[in-house]
Amino acid sequence: MHITRRHTIVAFGYSPTFRQTTIPLLTPEMTRLSVMCLLVLSVCLNTKALPRRLEVKLTEVSTSNKRSGFFHCSTNERQNFFLNNALTWSKIGKDGKEKLISVNWQLVEKALHSSYSIASTTDVSSTKTVFILTKDNLTTEDNGEYVCRILDSHKVSKAEERVTVLVFDNGLAISPYRVEGTTGQAVAINCMSNEINPDFYTNHVVYMSHIDKFGNIQRLSENDTLVDSAINGTLYDIIYKTDENGIRHYVLTVKGLSKYVEGVFICGIENKTGDTVAVTNISVKVDAPKLKISPMYNIQIPTDMNANFQCTCLPAYTEYCQNYTLSWSLIGRSDRSFQNISSGNQLLGDPQLYNITQAGSAINMSILAAVDDQTEGDFICSLKDDYGDELASTSVPVTISPITLGALATTNDYPTNVRLLCAVGGTAGSRRYMSFHTLIWSHRNHGVETTISRNEHLAKSMDPHKYSVSFDASSHYVILDISNLRPDDNGEYICRLDNSKTGNVIREKHVEITGKDTRRFKIAV
Repeated sequence: MHITRRHTIVAFGYSPTFRQTTIPLLTPEMTRLSVMCLLVLSVCLNTKALPRRLEVKLTEVSTSNKRSGFFHCSTNERQNFFLNNALTWSKIGKDGKEKLISVNWQLVEKALHSSYSIASTTDVSSTKTVFILTKDNLTTEDNGEYVCRILDSHKVSKAEERVTVLVFDNGLAISPYRVEGTTGQAVAINCMSNEINPDFYTNHVVYMSHIDKFGNIQRLSENDTLVDSAINGTLYDIIYKTDENGIRHYVLTVKGLSKYVEGVFICGIENKTGDTVAVTNISVKVDAPKLKISPMYNIQIPTDMNANFQCTCLPAYTEYCQNYTLSWSLIGRSDRSFQNISSGNQLLGDPQLYNITQAGSAINMSILAAVDDQTEGDFICSLKDDYGDELASTSVPVTISPITLGALATTNDYPTNVRLLCAVGGTAGSRRYMSFHTLIWSHRNHGVETTISRNEHLAKSMDPHKYSVSFDASSHYVILDISNLRPDDNGEYICRLDNSKTGNVIREKHVEITGKDTRRFKIAV
């Protein structure tokens, strides 16, 4: 059983606040174990049945302008319990990493030269064992969360207590000591000044600023006022109060974390001439929602081919896609131009090229007819909040595979018979391409053009004894056999690739028969 409680000290001299923890009643099995422990203590040193209750407190002693911190962690176990078990102190710093400081009566190697010391004592009146971790000369580098744990012989935590340390530097402190939140979460940042002389504030200003992860600096507040009325009530709010100890609190509320808020928040004091006399800061990291595009690999789309994409939040972030707006856009491959395609289920792009549908919290985008210069580039799916700020984005690169058309004539039986072959290339192995495209053979002679076939179908006006056609939809080719050639069969034979839905001609090839001499076959684009 693992019990965790936290004690938070906002500043030295404050009373700790305790989070209530419920301790369960002893089960019959636990009762039997406790009786056994009374009889044979050595047998029960490693038992996991009983929770180990801890109490922690922090006291501060100031001497010669130095502040030393004493971290007390007491347990109801006697010292011989720790022959087979361990009590540890560790610290979670601004970077969020936990570093071990001590194990029982020993400092770990990395803490030996960090002004720490560790000792233990037994409270005779209560039979409690108290481990005291001492840190000399506390500075802002010591800000963080100090954790006391009891570990059993298998290094499993059986109980845990925490205390937060916040050190004023030149009269300033900022709380919390670090922020790690999720997109959309509201966070309060408390900038505190312990200068209790009211005359000080007639000549000085307490300010807060923000440096984003791109290095841009923005002044947010001066004393209890937001400096830019445009952000008042939208992204930020600020309130001011003085506590019973005379410490001034300037509490800046970030109404919704986003990647634009990620960075550093600065709390500072400057004089009338604008010189900074004290400054401190905290870092803010935002766990942004994550999006997924399906399919998500580099897509090759044959010219005039449809393609379908779906954008949605990963399962852990589904609520973001339900509460905010998914949008599609495109950065062109050739000129890097930007164009909006959709916002939510509203289509903003060319309806001849795109279609948008909503499926629950996902947005589907269809490219209706891939065109080299218009639908090639990076397709971006973005999640935007109610203010239009981007919370997350992902993209998929799309290239257009040019369609080719080839034609040839075989003359093994010429001049009696001829075989004409027309094949489509560049379909990137798509088996769906011919489902909405048609290969058409036609004959043009003396200015008159007659359709012979469409895919595997002969035109009704064609003589099946003279013409036969073979079509392979998966390999994308058509073969036209013409028998019993006569002079009026000379002329141009045209193979066209058409879009069956729009009727647009995608590619065409010409084979010209000009006489009985086989050298007079001509293949033309």
